[in-house]
Amino acid sequence: MDNLTYSVLAGLALLLIFLFVINEIRKYQRYKKMLDMVVEVQFHESEDAYDHMRRGTVMLHLYRSEEHIKAIVIKHLSFSDPAFHVPSLDKLYFKGKSGEQQLLSASFRIRRHTLRRLDGKKIHINLSGWISDSEGNAKPFKAHVPYTVGSFSNDTPSDNAPTAGMTALT
Repeated sequence: MDNLTYSVLAGLALLLIFLFVINEIRKYQRYKKMLDMVVEVQFHESEDAYDHMRRGTVMLHLYRSEEHIKAIVIKHLSFSDPAFHVPSLDKLYFKGKSGEQQLLSASFRIRRHTLRRLDGKKIHINLSGWISDSEGNAKPFKAHVPYTVGSFSNDTPSDNAPTAGMTALT
């Protein structure tokens, strides 16, 4: 092979990488532009004082979406820290074009010891799915919603820790 062939292959590789990066950026922009969603984390008190796991819920509040959106489907929800375990999740469906607020949730769990270790650390909640419009087109979206792990003393959350509101990076 000559230099021209290597140059063409290198150019094609760069083009494919560029297209992949642009596609990923558009997924994140689609979430910011089309959805007004707030993600909230709530921890639940355990009935057993010796339970080594803390359980909680990720609450997804959809306040508004663009007019042409027919449905919003969230197929994957996870935390950036693997210590938070989200059990296998069925798809979460929001109706589009709805004038009312919608709420869906997903449960998670984490070890108490690990939660104390993460106190005050900033992690992200990762969302991915797709948006269906009124014409039947499905467009993927992704989001990284920041979350600061709340302060916990004696395994009970402080006044500001049970609910940590996070905006949708809008």
